[in-house]
Amino acid sequence: MEMPYSRRSFIVGVLTCGSVTASATYLLSDPGSDITLRIGSGSDDSGGRKLLIDQWNAAHPEARATIDEFGSSTTDQRIELRDAARRHAVDIVNLDVIDVPAFAEEGLIAPLDTPLPYLSRALETCRWAGRDYAVPFNSDVGVLYRRTPAGQEPATGTPELRTFLGGAPPGALLMQLNPSNSASDEAFVVNVLELINSYDTYLFTPDGMPAQLPPVEAVGRWNTVFTLIRNALEAGRLVATATEQESTEAFTKGTAGFLRNWPTEWPELEAARRKQAPGDRLDLLKFPLPGGMLGGQNLAVVSGGPHQRQARALIDFLTSPESQKVLALHGFVPTHVRAYDGATGVTRLVPHLDVLRDAVEHSVLRPVHPGYRAFSAVIRKYAYEALFSPARPQVGLDFIDAMTRALS
Repeated sequence: MEMPYSRRSFIVGVLTCGSVTASATYLLSDPGSDITLRIGSGSDDSGGRKLLIDQWNAAHPEARATIDEFGSSTTDQRIELRDAARRHAVDIVNLDVIDVPAFAEEGLIAPLDTPLPYLSRALETCRWAGRDYAVPFNSDVGVLYRRTPAGQEPATGTPELRTFLGGAPPGALLMQLNPSNSASDEAFVVNVLELINSYDTYLFTPDGMPAQLPPVEAVGRWNTVFTLIRNALEAGRLVATATEQESTEAFTKGTAGFLRNWPTEWPELEAARRKQAPGDRLDLLKFPLPGGMLGGQNLAVVSGGPHQRQARALIDFLTSPESQKVLALHGFVPTHVRAYDGATGVTRLVPHLDVLRDAVEHSVLRPVHPGYRAFSAVIRKYAYEALFSPARPQVGLDFIDAMTRALS
């Protein structure tokens, strides 16, 4: 999406005034031979990360950086990034927050010191076994969008997510609850977990692990919420799509008045509103407590790589306050605390910036554990059957046992 002139000018000003110069001194004082720093990452259609890399390269011709994109889904990315890290084909990996513990446990990423002030909730996803193994690059959190047609007064307050499971919600809510392939499996799991946490706060601990409830009680609680979600889908209070992009497209077409998605969808949603219905109002509302699930990406240095010092300097640049402000203008949630200080130019273009900070700090963690992917597969299997099987099955003790084994 083409940025307005004011936004483009502001980005250039931010980069020129701080981030590049501040991070350049260390490398330029001891340049050594020319090298290329390779970052393994998923794709980024916003252009924000590429812009930062371009600015780094302009200031660091002796240590140019490039982004190698891997995978079309979070599962494929994890597999391909693991292989690249093992072969030292990359110097830095940009990991989904759920994959840091597994990469640390396998010895693929090096321990790091993170003395700079980052959002505390984001930092929790960088730790395993008492050590930091990554630096938060950009955070993400499930949020609620509301569109109010021109001529109507927007509703006051924020409807609770659990409102859509029963009663009389203020409209229909689009959620990613119809997984069609591996690329949409994790979106489904995240949406299910958000609904679970919105209705029953006793099923998970604050660190995202399943609570140690008596198995029979846990089964009853899970089945209660699964039944409510299924009933809401059948009644049209929840409208299921497969992916975040499908949800965004359906929302812009007026399929529902509410949308559960990530903050990165804001630029596309706002551009569509301006083009299709400039009189409508678009609001980004954080979920009330318990909050949306925490997402995002963390940067880590590959263990045993040849350019450890330079790789860490690049990470410092990418996570500096100025770089984080640039990411905010492209729809990402900044992780550096100082990115929110004196951010007048940013908040003019991203008016919900403080809402996002609060939403991240009150978000819900997925289990921070090397077995998270196995846990996610268990949720996907049993939740899908409970929500969509014609037989309307209920989960049993085998479901609780499977979750326990995944995180053992």
